[in-house]
Amino acid sequence: WLGMLYFSSAEFKALDAVSRKTRRSILEQCFEEPTKPGAKTLVGRMPLSLVSPATIRLLRDRKAKTPGAANNRLKYLSAMYGWAIEASIVNSTNPARDIKPIKYATEGFVPWSIADVEKFEKRHPIGSKAR
Repeated sequence: WLGMLYFSSAEFKALDAVSRKTRRSILEQCFEEPTKPGAKTLVGRMPLSLVSPATIRLLRDRKAKTPGAANNRLKYLSAMYGWAIEASIVNSTNPARDIKPIKYATEGFVPWSIADVEKFEKRHPIGSKAR
């Protein structure tokens, strides 16, 4: 029910459409995860009083092989709980607040070639939003 309230909040609705879709999808996946390996109880059905940092860490760690996805889970859960605390929907602390994101190395962005720049300029004329 907390997720449904969050999805109908002004804070959530202020996000652009792609961000709303992405965030909702990731949070709903978290809600459908079992509370423990092999458990039938889902995270989304847990009483809020039982959602702990260990629960959030479990959700993060289940995506450890894709650290960007793991960190997105952490970020979006933290945002939802932060909103709920600010809106006085929950009176506890944010269980995601002290959970650290997974550190990982990236190769960064691939630099554009001259051909890439020319293709972009052809596709997006001067004055267009992308340009």
